[in-house]
Amino acid sequence: MDNSLAYLQACLDRSLNALRVEPPLRCSEWAAKHWLLSNESSPQPGPFRAVPYQIGLLDISAHDNIPTVVVQKSARVGYTTINTILTAYFHIHKARNTITYNPNDELASEHMQARIKPAVRDVPILERYTSGLGTRKVAKSLNLNNGTILRSLGGASANNYRAKDADVVIFDELDALPTNLGEGDPVYLGRMRTMASPRPKLIMGTTPLISGESLVESNMASADLRLTFKVLCPSCGSRESIEWGGADGVEGLVYEAGKPETASWICPNCQSVHGYEYQRTLVQSGRWESKEGTYWNNGEFLKATDSGCEVQPLPRSVGLFIWSAYNPRQQWSEICRVHHLSGNDREKIQAFENTWLGKFFKQEVITIEPDPLYRRREEYSGVPADVLCITAGIDVQKDRLEAHFVGWGVGAESWSLAYRIYMGDPVRNEVWEDLYGDLEEGLPLEDDGAITMPVIQALVDSGYHTMEVYAQVRSYGERILMACKGMSTIGSPLVSVPKLKDREHRVRIVRVGVNNGKDSLYARLALADVGSGYMHFPIDAEHDYEFFRQLTSEEKVKVKRGGRMVYTYEQIKGLSNEVLDTSVYALAAFKVAERKGRTKSRITMEGGGRIKSRIGKRSSSNADVVPVRKKSSNFLGL
Repeated sequence: MDNSLAYLQACLDRSLNALRVEPPLRCSEWAAKHWLLSNESSPQPGPFRAVPYQIGLLDISAHDNIPTVVVQKSARVGYTTINTILTAYFHIHKARNTITYNPNDELASEHMQARIKPAVRDVPILERYTSGLGTRKVAKSLNLNNGTILRSLGGASANNYRAKDADVVIFDELDALPTNLGEGDPVYLGRMRTMASPRPKLIMGTTPLISGESLVESNMASADLRLTFKVLCPSCGSRESIEWGGADGVEGLVYEAGKPETASWICPNCQSVHGYEYQRTLVQSGRWESKEGTYWNNGEFLKATDSGCEVQPLPRSVGLFIWSAYNPRQQWSEICRVHHLSGNDREKIQAFENTWLGKFFKQEVITIEPDPLYRRREEYSGVPADVLCITAGIDVQKDRLEAHFVGWGVGAESWSLAYRIYMGDPVRNEVWEDLYGDLEEGLPLEDDGAITMPVIQALVDSGYHTMEVYAQVRSYGERILMACKGMSTIGSPLVSVPKLKDREHRVRIVRVGVNNGKDSLYARLALADVGSGYMHFPIDAEHDYEFFRQLTSEEKVKVKRGGRMVYTYEQIKGLSNEVLDTSVYALAAFKVAERKGRTKSRITMEGGGRIKSRIGKRSSSNADVVPVRKKSSNFLGL
C-alpha cells in the first residue's frame, strides 16, 4: 500500500513538473544561477560572476518596460559575454525570439560558432532547450524546443532585415555598420522587426568610432535617461565617475608624463590620489547614476530627495556608458602605457580613444597651405642617421609612374627622401624595371654615400592599368611590392591586409582608407615641434614649390551622404594630387611593414648603390617657381 502511494505521488510530481515554471528572475540573478563561461569565450572559464557594472547592464537591458537601451562602451568590459547571456535569457526565461545583428555575415557566423555553440555545450539549461548540437556546425539560426528562434545575421545587408520578425533585436558593434542600407539606417530597420511584438526590445551597443558619423552617438544623445557608473571616493565619500585625465592631468585617471606606471585616480571633488590598489574597492561601491542623481537600484530607478528616496518613472530609452578603467582585470598602467605609446600618431590616438576610452573620435578640419611647408625645408641629403627604414608609395598614370620614398624613425617621425617620376607607358616592362632598380638599390646614407638603405615595403595603386599592376606584383613578388586599392568609405581603416590572395588575380590587395590616411597625413603636416610624427623635407630640386602644392591639393569638406552629413576630401580645382596620393601610400606601406615587425631594425647595404633621377616635368601655375630638371648624378652628387 505504502509503495503504491509513493508511486502515485512520484507520477503526480512528474506530471506537475511539466506545469511548473521558474519563478521570475532578473537577468543578473538568472545568469548567476545558470551561466557558465566557456573556454572559447573567457580566459577564466567556469561559473559567471558579474562585475558590479555588469549587473546593471544585464538588468536594464532585459527590463520589459524599457524598450530601447543604448550602450556606448570601450573594449575589455565583457560586453560580448553580456550580449550572449541576454540572448539566452530572452529565449529560455521569457520565451522570446531574438535577432543579433553583427557587422557582417562572417562575424555573424563566427558569433554562432564561437559564442552560441560553446554556450549550448557548457550551460545545462541552454543545452536542454536545444537538445544539444554535438559537433555539427551551427547555422545562422537556431530553433529552440520552446518554439523560439535565435538568429545571428550580418547587419550590413538590407536583405537580412526582410521578412524576419523578433521580440528582441540586438546590435553588436553598431558603428561598424553602414549608416544607410538603401531602405533606411540599420536602427530604423531593426526597430521595424520588433513592431509586431507585444514587448518590443531594441538593444544597441558599440565601441564608438567617429563623432558626427555614428548611429550610436545620435541615439545616445536622444535617450531619455543617460547613466554612467559612479563610484564612492574612499577619502571624501563623494560619488563620482572615473574619467580619463591623461598625462599630467589634474583629476580623473592620470599619470606622470612618460611614466605610465604612476597611474592613479584623482577624485575631482577632494583631489585625493588613489592608486590601482583601490580599483576593486571603487568598482564594488559603484552604481549606475545620471548627472541629475537618478540611479538604478534592484530593478527600479530612484532619486534622493529631502524626504528620502523616490521611485522614478521608467524611461522609454536608456543610454549607458562604460569603459575599460572599471574592469578589475584591467591594469590602469596598461591603459596609460597605450596612451603614452600613441604619441602624435593620429591613427593610434583614434584607436586609443575608441577602444580604450570608449569615446567618439572628434575629427579636426585641418587646413594646410603649401607656403609654410616649402619655407620649412631643411638641409639634408641622402638618408639621415635617425632613419630606421624606408617605404615607398607608387601612383600609376597613363604615361608614367610616380614614387615617393619616405624614411621613418622612432615615433613615426619621417623624412621625405626622394620623389621620382618614371616616364613611359606603364604597360612596358622598361618603366617598371627602372622602378625595381631603385627599390633594390635604395638610397645612400647621408654620412656615408658608399652604403645604401633599401626599401622594405612599397605599395602601388592598382586603380589604373589594374591588370598590368597585378601582373607586375606577381612577377616581382609581394614581400616588398604589394598592390593597393584606395577605399573612400567613411570610417575605413588606414590599412587592411587580407590573409589570402585574391583568387582571380592571385595577389593580395591591400585596402587603404584614403580619408583616414589623409587625416593622418594632414595632422602630421600640422605638427610644429620636431619629434614623434613630424615630417621633414629637404631643400632640393625634387621638393620644389609644386611638390608642396600637390601635397596639399585636397581639402576636407562636409557633404551629405545617405541622408547624413559626413566629412570627406575633395581635390582643389586646378591642382594635381599625385604627391598627396603617393605620400598616403608610403604612410600605408609603413603601417604594413610595422605590422610585419620590419620597422625597428636598420638594414643597409655596402657598395655605393644609387637611386637614379628621373624627374618628369611638372606643370606649375606659380610664376615665381622655375621648374628644375635634375641631371643624373653619382652617389656623391657629382
